[in-house]
Amino acid sequence: FCLSIVHTLAGYRMENVFALNFLFTFAFLGLLFCAVRPFLGATAGFAAMLFAAAFPVFSLCATSGGFDLFSLLFFGVSLAALYAFLREPSSDGFSFLFMTLAFYSYTRYESGAVLLALLALAAYWKLLKPEYMKPSWLYFAAPLMFLPMLWQRFAVKLVEDSNYPTAFALY
Repeated sequence: FCLSIVHTLAGYRMENVFALNFLFTFAFLGLLFCAVRPFLGATAGFAAMLFAAAFPVFSLCATSGGFDLFSLLFFGVSLAALYAFLREPSSDGFSFLFMTLAFYSYTRYESGAVLLALLALAAYWKLLKPEYMKPSWLYFAAPLMFLPMLWQRFAVKLVEDSNYPTAFALY
């Protein structure tokens, strides 16, 4: 999704995916610094950034064209939203947490389990109160985000079925 926006704004080029991962790298390192600094200080925040940047898999993902770093960034944003909601529960905090988890589950197919697991844990620990779930357009728009995924899976299923010559055949 983000890459298609970059392609729309900058034109289709193979380099766009690397530029996007470059931005995600610095966004994640900045998020890591902001997460560590309040607890351990600025020096520990810089050390956490250096440790993360020195980790071979992180640098491999940062210099590749994959979406693993984007998933890691949204995992960090989701954890930060969860921490903020647990510290000060509110309906706006829950809405932000729900949408970050929904976006995170959109980044990788197995990330949807995190959304379901955290909502189940929150319900089990009785952290969800009716006043946090006041009607919001975000809750109604969230299922619409998953329609392209369903369309894609339906199209792939049609292609894999030998009875259909193409994914969008009319006969």
